[in-house]
Amino acid sequence: MFSTYQSQDVTILLKDITGLVTPLGTREREARIQSGVHYSEMLPLEYEPSPAYLAAYHDALERYAGITAAELADTSGVPYLEEYDAWYTFTSDFGPGTFACTGGEVDEAAGTALLWTEPREDGGQAELALQRDGESWHIRSHRIVNNP
Repeated sequence: MFSTYQSQDVTILLKDITGLVTPLGTREREARIQSGVHYSEMLPLEYEPSPAYLAAYHDALERYAGITAAELADTSGVPYLEEYDAWYTFTSDFGPGTFACTGGEVDEAAGTALLWTEPREDGGQAELALQRDGESWHIRSHRIVNNP
């Protein structure tokens, strides 16, 4: 499975739970957690967002990412990956924003590159790790280092 997290930072176990786990409301899940059931063994009920929540979402998306929900839903020109039954949208699980590279290094032998930004006011610094694949480069991870 592809992830933008480095392999040493995360282990993911996936299992198809269709029909095995019934979604529960917050109170029922909390009661089960208090009785010793692990939260990962439950699914929350999915609620319809309120109009106020949707308005805040649309506002934040346009203000901070410069895109609309309709533009996110537009799959024209976006590759479809049949193997995964998914559209590849060139986004990441890190969130919208920019990566202002101020330095980096390439390890030709390993086919990797590490790019970084200027340190933030709090001392944290973004790093972007890339892996060469033929003539292309793919993102391996994006993380904040020295994060206070």
